[in-house]
Amino acid sequence: MAQVTQYEPNVLQVFIEDRYEQARMIVRQCAALYGVIGAVLCAIGGGALSRGDGSAMGTGLVVGAVIGAMIGVSVGKRKAWEYKFEAQKLLLQMQIEKNTRTTSIGAAAH
Repeated sequence: MAQVTQYEPNVLQVFIEDRYEQARMIVRQCAALYGVIGAVLCAIGGGALSRGDGSAMGTGLVVGAVIGAMIGVSVGKRKAWEYKFEAQKLLLQMQIEKNTRTTSIGAAAH
């Protein structure tokens, strides 16, 4: 005979908290990653174009890193929104279950 798995709201709560933590981290991770990519691309492009002092190269690296980080923040916020939305859907389902369980228990008592 098949074993019936019992409903455990704590499992969903842990998953929801994990989604919110991922949403908090993803913006920083994307900003850092895209910042590094922007700096590297500017270093490659700047190295091919510049023939002189290194100050132009340093400025290019900073500009590339800042632009890349700004793009990364935008990408990260979009991904974070998806994680938060998923968590909110689960919270809503948990609240509906809680409300209907309380209602059904009260109705059974009468």
